[in-house]
Amino acid sequence: MEGGPMRSLCCLMILVAAGCAGDEETPVAVDAVDAVDAARSDVVGIVTIDADPEPIDVEGYAELPVTVTIPRCAPEAACPFRVRHEDGWSDATLSATLNGALLPDVTLYRGQGSGLLPPMEVGEHDLTLVAGDSARVTEVEVLELPILTHSGLIGEQNWAADGVHHVTDHLSIDGALRLSPGVTVIVAAGVNIEVSGAVTALGTEELPVLFTGASSAPWGGMRLIGHDTSELNHVFLTGGGGDETKAFGHSDSQPLIRLKAGELQMISGAILDSPGKAFGCTLARMDLEDVLVARVDTGGELDRCAAQIRAAHVSEIPDGDGVAEDDDNDGIYLLGVYVDDNEFPVRTEISDSFFFVGEDDGVDHNNAFVLIERTWIEGFAHEGVAASVGNSITIVDSVIRGCEQGVEAGYGAPTVEVDHCLITNNEVGVRFGDSYDWDTDGTLTVSHTVSVGNDVNVRNFLNSTGAPHPTGLTVACSMVDDPEYDEVANNVSGVPVITQGCVEAATLDAPCDGTAPGPAGCE
Repeated sequence: MEGGPMRSLCCLMILVAAGCAGDEETPVAVDAVDAVDAARSDVVGIVTIDADPEPIDVEGYAELPVTVTIPRCAPEAACPFRVRHEDGWSDATLSATLNGALLPDVTLYRGQGSGLLPPMEVGEHDLTLVAGDSARVTEVEVLELPILTHSGLIGEQNWAADGVHHVTDHLSIDGALRLSPGVTVIVAAGVNIEVSGAVTALGTEELPVLFTGASSAPWGGMRLIGHDTSELNHVFLTGGGGDETKAFGHSDSQPLIRLKAGELQMISGAILDSPGKAFGCTLARMDLEDVLVARVDTGGELDRCAAQIRAAHVSEIPDGDGVAEDDDNDGIYLLGVYVDDNEFPVRTEISDSFFFVGEDDGVDHNNAFVLIERTWIEGFAHEGVAASVGNSITIVDSVIRGCEQGVEAGYGAPTVEVDHCLITNNEVGVRFGDSYDWDTDGTLTVSHTVSVGNDVNVRNFLNSTGAPHPTGLTVACSMVDDPEYDEVANNVSGVPVITQGCVEAATLDAPCDGTAPGPAGCE
């Protein structure tokens, strides 16, 4: 590790809450909109702004009740930010400017969104977010700090926030890597960081850790190859997935975080704006909490991994343009079952999470062992939840809306249970069968569920036979507004009142166990 020339660094992560403050290519000069559009394309990285716009005057505007989190930003690199609205139901679109130059809008989905800042010069800069007559100005101060370079095969590392850590070529760390709060790492195009020991990133709300590209081309990814437990707290990653030789999985892209053994624990932070997928996992364990994923190839692909995913927020996969790219752009793609040392299968659990807007499936089950509960899935081009091959998936107290099909029990023999859910505004609500001409011999059991307001609320049809399956689908104690199922198996006819995507229980009967159909405590 060597000291290098002085380089500007955003010395301070800004946390502003409502009412309180808490290799390389030559850069191309473009305006701020093109800057971020370029950073969100397959060539992710650095551009400069040649305009000198006037800052927007928001004097007299009401205070926009959002929190904006920005890690320390290096000027040679794109820099992500995360936005949380005080109202967890907000779906506002926020106009964004940097020193008056337009950035792409920030769309909030259930109160959260994100964006990307282009490089900034030394000095003070204003990120302004506006919705109607409300505004939030976040000040970002850029200072100069030295460059600390890394490459090759090195031993155990402790990286402090006393400079910008520049990984100039492939880096292999034989041992552990520890990162202090506020560390910024910029990585050269196509370059990977491989660690045989544990990675411990000690980011905080006030001082997150950042991994980003050092040029306009995407860097590679972080590869965790040991059997240790790595811990990433408040870590942002952006602009990765650029090493085609490390492509992994169904969508054939490189993960920004590749886990090949051991365990990963990640709390808060975000993985954003990358041609690669967020996570790739094989035969390992993952524990994710309050992680935001947006505008990446796929949220994650887990091959025989056990994952505990809580309060995740996944959106715009791979982008928000609504144009399908036929690249298996799932919110999360699962494959098979993790078996522990005692030869017991370990269930993947997704809870209290949000999946919004994608060009394939929200959750692709594919022979995994899964529980989804208290989760909201909306706006996927194909299935909200697609089950196939075998094993089982249970979906409880969840909302699935605005997809081609809400829940599909597809090819093979998956066991699918849908209990106390709301499935609405889809082309098809629940379906037994598949768009492929393959045999479907599993089961789909729908209970205490409301599937209404879809073009077709219940569909039982196999393309392989051209007919319904005689025993595969059961609908009981539910409301599906379909004469074939109304008043059968304790189902209730009619359509309930739905407010903010939740069923008003007072408008329902309780046909079976004393609880009304629909999610419990949907809010």
